[in-house]
Amino acid sequence: MNLSTLSVKRPVTTIMCVLVALSFGLMSMMSLSMDMMPNMNIPIVMIMTTYEGASSEEIKTLVTKPMEDAVATVNGLDTLQSTSSAGTSMVVARFDYSMDVDIAAQDIRERVDMYKSMLPKDAKDPRILKIDVNSMTGNIAISATSDVKNINELKETIEDLIVPRLERQKGVASISTVGGNDKIIEVSLNQEKMRAYGISESTVTGTLVSENINTPIGSVYKGDKNLTLRIKGEFRDINDIQDVLIPTTSGGTVFLSDIANVKETYDENKAFSYTDGKESITLNISKTSTANTVDVSKAVFGELEKIKDEMPEITFVTVSDPAEYIQLALKSVVDSLWQGGLFAIIVLFIFLREIRSTLVVAVSMPVSIVTTFAVMRLMHVNFNMMSLGGLTLGIGMLVDNSIVVME
Repeated sequence: MNLSTLSVKRPVTTIMCVLVALSFGLMSMMSLSMDMMPNMNIPIVMIMTTYEGASSEEIKTLVTKPMEDAVATVNGLDTLQSTSSAGTSMVVARFDYSMDVDIAAQDIRERVDMYKSMLPKDAKDPRILKIDVNSMTGNIAISATSDVKNINELKETIEDLIVPRLERQKGVASISTVGGNDKIIEVSLNQEKMRAYGISESTVTGTLVSENINTPIGSVYKGDKNLTLRIKGEFRDINDIQDVLIPTTSGGTVFLSDIANVKETYDENKAFSYTDGKESITLNISKTSTANTVDVSKAVFGELEKIKDEMPEITFVTVSDPAEYIQLALKSVVDSLWQGGLFAIIVLFIFLREIRSTLVVAVSMPVSIVTTFAVMRLMHVNFNMMSLGGLTLGIGMLVDNSIVVME
């Protein structure tokens, strides 16, 4: 007895099986996440190194060559390309498609750490970058303005109270701010007094660096526990800096406030942000590589609604939200899906001119699609342009197969 005969002879059993499949499909549909593209293993890792002030020839010799030597022996390497320009070195490593890009990136990171000591002292640490298709949709950008606080007070409030709350949301990797001035401690040295005491600028700099640290001094035993002792030497306020003792050439010491004017001020602003003509603070929120864009967006804006209620003096404006673009793109694919199915049923009815046969095809399409959601969940496939596009193309096959079964 084949499946078709069994289905006809046992209609109740068939209907119950269909309902069970629909139930699993609907439950799976509620738990599937959304993203622009599926998770793809693109075996390309880039190593970017910055060395400001160096020419392209110096970059090639001092930076690019050591990085190429570091990557050349990594397992699974297919091709290696490099670009050296003024101030920047870029090394691109392409691996076999059978290679897991996460493992490749980890191997490169370990190799680069071994060769890092060969780089110039002023060169910044190399950055290891992987290609993530979903990260290309961009970061969440939110601007904040206030009629009560000035721009610097607003920045302090955002960095001290708002950024930590948003960073705690699941999937958030980092948050950077644009606009406003950073608070700094400015030390203006009095050259005449320094010459009188025989103090050089390097002496002042070295003393400030050595004083602004926490240092372990040993350990003590309390019962069966070993407790570490530390001296907390980091500066807590401007008074601690003013009271730093600077050694003189005569063997004595003077307070920093005796040879310098120490004050709290703001750094020069190099980046500006404006919203509707008003100076603002922009928050750029980036997600982790494994997090879902839509889920991160929901978590961030959910927390932002709570912040709005607690801080009504701050006005938040959404500058960009990649989740909104993803939802609109997927909505257009879903619209194409049901519209294509509807037109297929209409055309089929025009040719068959029979309600029963048309209904059989009409029922088979949603049942098959909804049941597919359960399989997608088992295979860890989310809603994206590729998966929904495949369902859209599958409607045509459903119509063809349904007609064959009816015949």
